Amino acid sequence: MLLTLRSLGGDVFAYIPNRLREGYGLTCDAIDTCAARGARLLLTVDNGITAVEEVAYARTRGWTW
Repeated sequence: MLLTLRSLGGDVFAYIPNRLREGYGLTCDAIDTCAARGARLLLTVDNGITAVEEVAYARTRGWTW
């Protein structure tokens, strides 16, 4: 996905969490890290439907779904 978005002209970066330190799934720390790096769009892959609180947190940072 990263390569495809770049080939289409996207200014993108990947954030891959450390499973031992950060666990699995979307986290508020990951959201903060991406925001600090200037992300304006957050795409997640391989996530279940249990990140309800994290999505609510992302909305407080200005991201919408």
